Amino acid sequence: MSRGLGDVYKRQRAYSVNDLAIACRPLMEAGKQPELQALLAEFGAPAGLASVPENRRAEFAGRLRQMGGQI
Repeated sequence: MSRGLGDVYKRQRAYSVNDLAIACRPLMEAGKQPELQALLAEFGAPAGLASVPENRRAEFAGRLRQMGGQI
C-alpha cells in the first residue's frame, strides 16, 4: 500500500519536554529570554515548557527553529 503526501504531513515527531529544553538553552544564553517567554505565553504555557500541550510540541519546536534553535 502506497502512502500519499498527506500521510507524510500527518506524521510528526513526538517531542519531549527535555527535547524542547535542550533547544531552548542556547537561545536563553543568547539573550532571547523575552522572546521565549512570549512564545510560551502564546502557547498557553507561561509557567514553563512542561505546560506546553503535548499535541502542540511539534509546532512549538518549529517556532524554536524559526528563532534559531537546533531541534
